[in-house]
Amino acid sequence: MRNQKYIFFSQINIIIFSLLYRLLIFSISKSNNFYFPHIRNPINNYTLMLDEKFLSFLSFEHTKPLAYFLKDYILYKINPSKFYLSNFIFVSILDIVAVLIYYRIIKRIISSPKISFISSALLSIAFVSWEYWRTSSHYDHLNIFIFAIFIHSSLSIYQNKKLTNKVYYFISLLCLLSLHSFGIIYALVS
Repeated sequence: MRNQKYIFFSQINIIIFSLLYRLLIFSISKSNNFYFPHIRNPINNYTLMLDEKFLSFLSFEHTKPLAYFLKDYILYKINPSKFYLSNFIFVSILDIVAVLIYYRIIKRIISSPKISFISSALLSIAFVSWEYWRTSSHYDHLNIFIFAIFIHSSLSIYQNKKLTNKVYYFISLLCLLSLHSFGIIYALVS
């Protein structure tokens, strides 16, 4: 029971650490593309497509996973003038969730909560520079989360084939298939 409490508080500390570190970096960033509209104009060919020709674009675009465009469409419709900021926040949240999942994976492999915590904190720090690359608007930005849930669900179903693990694995496989360019290859191999 004591170990479960330690794991719970470790995960809460990872969330707090990840959020505080991201807020610090975001607040001291000198070339913050999210605050300065003259650096990053939210109206360009891509946002025009999201706003005006989304369905026709989907019928011709085949180089990226289609679910990625659906994600962008939803985020753009939430707040068109701050589309890049919405994307950045969304990817940051998914990366923090991925860090928690990696914590659980590392803990299963190493079974040391302290090493798992330190490794996860370092991963969280490393993911921040990834989030700033292309203002979190590249389709590869979802890979950290997608592979986290896929690896975790694969480990879960390998260790216990109960129904909830099978459903979790199926959902992670759907995410992989719909959000990764080579998702079909990974799905067939798995």
